[in-house]
Amino acid sequence: MEAALVLFNKLLMLFVIILIGFVLVRSGLLEAKDSKSLSMLSLYVVCPVAVMNGFEVECTPDVLSGMLLAFAFAILTHIVFISGTLVLKRPLKLAVIERASIIYPNAGILTIPLVTAMLGPEWVIYTCAYNAVQIILLWSHCRILISGEKRVDVKKILLNSNMIAIAIGIIIFFTGFRFPGPIDGAIDALSAMIGPVGMLVTGMLLGGMPLGKVFSNKRVLYIVALRLLVFPIIMALIAKLSGVTKLVPNGNTVLFISLLALSGPCGATVMQMSQIYSSQETAEYASSINIVSMIACALTMPLVVAVYGI
Repeated sequence: MEAALVLFNKLLMLFVIILIGFVLVRSGLLEAKDSKSLSMLSLYVVCPVAVMNGFEVECTPDVLSGMLLAFAFAILTHIVFISGTLVLKRPLKLAVIERASIIYPNAGILTIPLVTAMLGPEWVIYTCAYNAVQIILLWSHCRILISGEKRVDVKKILLNSNMIAIAIGIIIFFTGFRFPGPIDGAIDALSAMIGPVGMLVTGMLLGGMPLGKVFSNKRVLYIVALRLLVFPIIMALIAKLSGVTKLVPNGNTVLFISLLALSGPCGATVMQMSQIYSSQETAEYASSINIVSMIACALTMPLVVAVYGI
């Protein structure tokens, strides 16, 4: 329960930044469309740098075994989420964008600053396992799901800036290489931006949307409940009851970090892909799901953590 309370306080801190972004747009100082530049900055610079920075820890047997556990749990999580939405597709009449929103969370933008604040930067490396699995599936399964195409673009997966950052991070992790002081300082500074930039973008998008339309759609609340509560609690119970935390040192903390990643709000990348590969109406619906889930996770993430901690 103590972890859940700490998490709730850290989430509230990030939501203050969302409020700032909201006020900037509603006051007329900025427009919602101005957030696109911040999104590009976050997606192609800040997130990859933060991921790469997370690998700057000593490669010990304990850390390596923890990474393998986090990676295996990330694969299991995606199998459960993809299979679950496939089973529920017909009885719940889940649309493609709803399935994608349930499966793929904002695993990096919210989780990395939370882990840094709660546990310290040396624990961020375990978020990279979930990010690596998700990035591969985002540019294969998720892209095919939304676009309706049948071909996997391997080049887009391998040349994604986040995948390149993970590859560089793995080299850093195993070789012990460290960047010179000024470069390392710049990387630390950019990494610290991941939470504030992501929250500002969310607040600015929220400021540009009619709140009545966003929060009156009961279907959105239904999808958000599946994304933030039903599936994460299933994974929390699997993590707790399976006993896998005993397989490696600090296994309980490693899976705690994985639970933070998988119980996050709906992924912004899903919203961006819907803008590119689907209709404007679908993109707006994806935005509504994203925003409502971002707000609701302040309550649901501590609840999932509390279930895991019982």
